Amino acid sequence: MKTLIYMSLFMCSGFLLAQEDDRDKQKETTTKTVTINNGEKTIENKVKITTTKSANVKLAESDKHKINQKRLDATNTKISKTIALDVDNDPFYDSKIKMVRLKQNGKIYNFVKSTSGFQVMDAATNTKFGTAKSSNEAGRYQFKTAHYTGIGYFNSSGDFVIEYYDKASNRLLTRTFILENK
Repeated sequence: MKTLIYMSLFMCSGFLLAQEDDRDKQKETTTKTVTINNGEKTIENKVKITTTKSANVKLAESDKHKINQKRLDATNTKISKTIALDVDNDPFYDSKIKMVRLKQNGKIYNFVKSTSGFQVMDAATNTKFGTAKSSNEAGRYQFKTAHYTGIGYFNSSGDFVIEYYDKASNRLLTRTFILENK
């Protein structure tokens, strides 16, 4: 009898803990092998792309007390990619590139992680828009483009906010890169 009680307590607590996360998460991994023949020898390289999508789960207010509730479309979806390259014959990948997609004024930007912060690239043209370098204050970045320099940070919604001084208007301006909706 004591064993039965312990088993039921264990199963109930496991069920309750499993329901805490209200985010929808998807992870997709694609591995490709590229063979290059340079005339002397054949070289085999591997590329592994891992795409992770996560979004808050929202349920319809009209179905509040029903068992099978309707889900609303996700408004903020965070998409991150990790690209791993293997250029030799060992079992380890030699380099990794981490990337997150954000949107600002209708344009999509890739935030690509680097050793000192990240690069912001225009996704359509694959050109560099700006550079964010880690500052001494945790979570803050010195952000620099061809047109301005400012301070950037990620807000609680996962959006990247840049505050900079505009000489022409003599004001402090704010630009926000919003998580891409997909």
